[in-house]
Amino acid sequence: MNDESLVNLRHWKNIISRGRWLIIGCTLSVMILAGIFTFTRIPMYEASSRLYLTPQQVRTLTFGDLFAKEGSRLHDRILTQMEIIQSWVTLQKAVASLEGRGIVNFDVEPPPETVGLLRRIKRAVFGQRERPPSTPQSRRIKFTAKLARSLNIQSTGGRAFLSITVRYPDPTLAAEMANAVATAYVAHDRDLRQRTAEEAINWLTDRVRDQRDKLLAAEEQMRQISPESSPSQQQADGLATQEMNQLQQALLDVRLRILEVEARNAQQESADGATPPAPSSTEDINAEVDRQLRERIRRDLVDTTVALRQLRQRYGDNHPDVLMMAEKEAQLRKSLEALGPAPNAAPPPLLTGSDTRLADLGTLKTQETILSDKLSDLIEANSAESEDDLQSAILARELDLNRSLYNEMLSRLNEITISAGVDSPTAEMFELAGPPEIPVSPDHRRNLLLGIFGGLLIGLGGAVVRDHLDESIRTPTQANDLLKAPVLGVIPYQPKLKHVDPARGRPLLLHADRESATSEAYRVLRSHIEARSVPGEMGVLLVTSALPGEGKTTTAVNLAAAFAEIGDRVLLIDGDFRRGHLGEFFGIRNGDALSRVLGGKGLPQQSIHKTSIPGIDLLSSKAGSRPPDGVRLTKAFEDLLHWARGHYSHIVIDTPVVMLVPGVAEMARAGGSLLLVHRPGWVPTKVLEQVVDHLALSRTDLTGIVLNAVRSSWVSHGYPLLPYYGTTHRNKALPGEVVVDPEE
Repeated sequence: MNDESLVNLRHWKNIISRGRWLIIGCTLSVMILAGIFTFTRIPMYEASSRLYLTPQQVRTLTFGDLFAKEGSRLHDRILTQMEIIQSWVTLQKAVASLEGRGIVNFDVEPPPETVGLLRRIKRAVFGQRERPPSTPQSRRIKFTAKLARSLNIQSTGGRAFLSITVRYPDPTLAAEMANAVATAYVAHDRDLRQRTAEEAINWLTDRVRDQRDKLLAAEEQMRQISPESSPSQQQADGLATQEMNQLQQALLDVRLRILEVEARNAQQESADGATPPAPSSTEDINAEVDRQLRERIRRDLVDTTVALRQLRQRYGDNHPDVLMMAEKEAQLRKSLEALGPAPNAAPPPLLTGSDTRLADLGTLKTQETILSDKLSDLIEANSAESEDDLQSAILARELDLNRSLYNEMLSRLNEITISAGVDSPTAEMFELAGPPEIPVSPDHRRNLLLGIFGGLLIGLGGAVVRDHLDESIRTPTQANDLLKAPVLGVIPYQPKLKHVDPARGRPLLLHADRESATSEAYRVLRSHIEARSVPGEMGVLLVTSALPGEGKTTTAVNLAAAFAEIGDRVLLIDGDFRRGHLGEFFGIRNGDALSRVLGGKGLPQQSIHKTSIPGIDLLSSKAGSRPPDGVRLTKAFEDLLHWARGHYSHIVIDTPVVMLVPGVAEMARAGGSLLLVHRPGWVPTKVLEQVVDHLALSRTDLTGIVLNAVRSSWVSHGYPLLPYYGTTHRNKALPGEVVVDPEE
């Protein structure tokens, strides 16, 4: 099958036409099997009950959930509820509820259930296993397992509803089972929520108690390190800070004035030719940098210490985050220690200086000394409290964290206690299941349609495979190329015919209906033979075939009748010794006349029979006879044909099949033309190739080919061979006609 044939609709039409019985048989077979399957199955009914999922839900808390008030994702929550419904615990409660209400009874042995066709076939093939004796508990477990297999849970209504569907042969029991599962789930959920709420309250109560102890300990430690200061003390601390800022501002102004005076003096001395004084020292600038760095490290150390304590409280000492934060704290402490103790005098900040330019240098230095001493005394008074301030800041942050944790835990404990008292269910019964009226399985219409379409596909596939594996000749051109001979005639397929009087013998196709397609085909064959006739050759026609059943005898008789129809005298010789039955066509008893003539025991003119058809004489053979012993067929037939040519216009010899019986080549060498009758689709091409080789080895030429029993759907180059005859001519049966097979 090439690419062009795949898109050729006529090609597919021919495949369907050739394989129509296969397609019809497959379709009917699959449809019958589908009908048996669908009508022998047990009807199944579906009953569904619906649950409404409420937004509230009590769940067990962890430490990470204390700051996450949002529940788990909705999809995960629905999947969890589905698993709970399908759990064995819920199903056992549902079965117990059905048993308690008397809907099912496991104490009584149930009647044997109806066994389906497939199960009966399986038991017949593999045998039935021996099962242990049935007990109420085993029947209860079996019923629960069957309920689990027939249960289906789906979320509907934007995941706000859960649909519980049960499929069962009994519609009433299916509805009761669905309602029992829903009721058992609601009861199980209520118990689970109560137990979960109690566990959550107990767990959170312990955590609140522990957190309260931590909070009290932190407050006590804070009071020991840094007792609460009175308002007057806090005001004094504010005044000291303000005084320190004022001293730093004044000291900076004095130092700026000193720098201006020294610079002016240096310019004056440079103008007078004196050596300029050395530049001012940079110790104040370095001190200011160290101070700012120390303050930043102290702030980072406080934040790191608080974070480290929080991580240790949550994860313990071996968590990677705790180890990393501890290492960071150690590095900050080393950096703070490397800077050394805080200096007595803080570096001056960058402030705007005075515009005074004529101040006395000595006076300014005296003012600088006085301001520096005052600032040093004030710093020394406050430097002793720096370490206490650092520890106090850390404890203050830790105290705030413990207080917030305690408040949050206490709030969640109150919420859970209130939620447990309110008793808000996870799901509520929204709709009870009712007994269904129509079964959902099997769907007879769907199964039958699937059977029809499946059968059509299987049949079409089988037809394509058979067509692909068919090695017979398909077209006259293929026959011409394979057999190396022209196709002289195409005889259409003719159904079995009838004759008025059985005593007169078997009817001829040419005389059954003179206007039929078969009659016209034999006349066309006669015309082609006459057109190719050569004196001394075409007067003798030897008709043979590759295998029996291709219609060589029928072709020989009707071809003789076609010649007799135009007034020619025809001698019809039955050369098939073993299966000679030409006499049956004319009501003549078959004898061994041909054998006697070839053996020299009788004269041809004495052995010939006159037939009922004018112009046709018969030289018959007896079925089961054989050629005479010791006689060369070629020589004997030469003598017979020499006599016949003088008395007849045409001699038609019905020879044996060429592949099974010898003698065809010997007859052909006696003189005459060999015609091969071939029935398309009857003989594989490999057999025809052997025929060609056999004739070549026998030095016998094939004059022409007659294609017999060709149906109107048989094509050549994509067009029907006999569309006209196949659609307009019909055989007209007469009263009292008998059945005859034209293919013999």
